[in-house]
Amino acid sequence: IKTNDVGEATKSEIESLLPDVQRIFDRMGIQYVKSDLMAMLDVMDTDGSGAITKTEFCRGLLHIAHRGEDMQPVLMMELQQDALTFVKRKVERLEERATR
Repeated sequence: IKTNDVGEATKSEIESLLPDVQRIFDRMGIQYVKSDLMAMLDVMDTDGSGAITKTEFCRGLLHIAHRGEDMQPVLMMELQQDALTFVKRKVERLEERATR
């Protein structure tokens, strides 16, 4: 998969992996709904960057595989961390522009 300079891939790049994900889930006996995999692409971009990181992708698949059971508190903390990282990156870029 092609990624940008910060390791993010486009949703279409990630979508090309879904047949492999489905085969792995089937082999492991993980129940899922095919439409859930497609819909998850829309919400995997938790930091709002417009692309999906490896962490966001893995977290999304884990959420589907576990149906969110027993990982909601951890997921919420990770989402909060993603949001803080996103805001921090935006502020740093704005500061860089302001000092030029």
